[in-house]
Amino acid sequence: FFFFPPMNLQRLCRLDNFVSIIQRCTSHRQEVAVEEAQHPDSCRWLPLHWISGSTSKSPLRSQATKSILDAYPDGAAALDSAGCTPLHHACKKGHVRTDSNIPNLEILVEAYPAALSTQDNLGRAPLDYAVTRQPSTGVLRVLISSDPNSATIVPENSK
Repeated sequence: FFFFPPMNLQRLCRLDNFVSIIQRCTSHRQEVAVEEAQHPDSCRWLPLHWISGSTSKSPLRSQATKSILDAYPDGAAALDSAGCTPLHHACKKGHVRTDSNIPNLEILVEAYPAALSTQDNLGRAPLDYAVTRQPSTGVLRVLISSDPNSATIVPENSK
């Protein structure tokens, strides 16, 4: 018979396995989840980067995101190799065309409000990515009302 090792938090996030993510982060072996939440992949993506960029519309996504943040709150400020925070990933890859991503965005903004004005290696803030994806009015409202100055950021390389 074949032995398949248990999935770590990184893989669970890549697969959008929200139930298993929640269970892993809230189980009696929570110290494992805490350690795994801090472990980046080769592009310095933490599990929080992966789940933030998920395109799933599952209502469990926000709960899974919160579980990962509870395990490793500093993950909200972590930069990947491109200088992106998890909020960048949520705006760049996650669902922004519908309001289904609003709870996830609110969780990320609350965890690290400075991410709204953090520019990646290309000089782009999360809002810059969101507006290129035809975001819903609700998504724009969350991003702009959380940091009104974010609407006036001009990427450095466009000057």
